[in-house]
Amino acid sequence: PNVHFLGEKAHHQLPGYSQHWQVSLLPFVLNEQIMACNPLKLREYMATGKPIVSVDFPEARRYQPYISLANTATEFAAAIKASKQESPTLAQERQLKVADESWQSVAERISQLISDPTTLS
Repeated sequence: PNVHFLGEKAHHQLPGYSQHWQVSLLPFVLNEQIMACNPLKLREYMATGKPIVSVDFPEARRYQPYISLANTATEFAAAIKASKQESPTLAQERQLKVADESWQSVAERISQLISDPTTLS
């Protein structure tokens, strides 16, 4: 009764919804595309600070121990339940981990590279 399927929402609406949920989920179907993807949604979820449960794919592994990886329904359910016992500081750590990955930060790095190409070395 506490799960609601709201359908597709516009990207800019994510913050308005994420403030109301307790766990962010990335239940991707494991296929070649997911194994090679770098989903923006993962970093957006990190920025919310909320616990994250995801299937195990290469890009998600980069964010351990900030997220829980699961591959079966049983593992997903257990990880969601375990998220209730998370350390309160983990939310802040998640946000700090992606703080320099904002669009503003990326634009500043690109601008720096354009201004001074020697920074590539």
